[in-house]
Amino acid sequence: MLKNYITVALRNISRHKGYTFLNVSGLAVGIASCIIIFFFIRNELSYDTYHQDADRIYRVAIDIRGKADNRMFAQTSAPLVHALKKDFPQVEEAVQLWRWNSLLVKYGEEKSFYEDNFFLTTPEVFNVFTIPLLKGDARTALSRPSTVVIAEETARKYFGKEDPIGKTLKVNDAAYEVTGVMAKLTDNSHLKFNILTSLATLEKEKWYQETASNWFSTMFLTYIKVIENVDMAQFNKQIATAANSYVGAS
Repeated sequence: MLKNYITVALRNISRHKGYTFLNVSGLAVGIASCIIIFFFIRNELSYDTYHQDADRIYRVAIDIRGKADNRMFAQTSAPLVHALKKDFPQVEEAVQLWRWNSLLVKYGEEKSFYEDNFFLTTPEVFNVFTIPLLKGDARTALSRPSTVVIAEETARKYFGKEDPIGKTLKVNDAAYEVTGVMAKLTDNSHLKFNILTSLATLEKEKWYQETASNWFSTMFLTYIKVIENVDMAQFNKQIATAANSYVGAS
């Protein structure tokens, strides 16, 4: 019986080659499209899932609503991170990041590169995100001014096989001590860290002191890790008024 079915099928294929080609090619294109869409969606959904508490990590945004239009920004003001930790018990940890681009980084007189994924931050970054260190102590690596934690590939680029800990990198001609080396992170992340430097570096700068207390200067990315079992819909409503007690409701 099976042999007869195969014989009839082959006979029909030979008689209607054009029709068969259209059907087979259409089926092939359909299957290929489904496979491509499946892998694309899987890749998109895999972003940032490598963090240990990925389901509890959120980026805080500013939603400005006016008469003409509404605008949303990822950048927030410097005082926000402190207010979130102080006023909202749902926030287990919070950290801010300030990205600097196209910084000239040198090691000695021979190695120099322009770095883009260069972030100023605080030690809390290791409490929010899963950033394994091959060298250094996450608790203290960014606690002092003018210290940097560099990515594994960045360490190889500047130091080769040398141990980078304790070495000095010049960032725009300012000296920074290497206090840690990050393990290579997955590519499926919206944050790419080549160099992390201590935000404490700027604390003595007058312009930064003014910025640190200015609710209207939006320069930082703010991330929070909430405690377990938080009702995020309710918390989102509460956090919308986070700045009101500091700058007043508009």
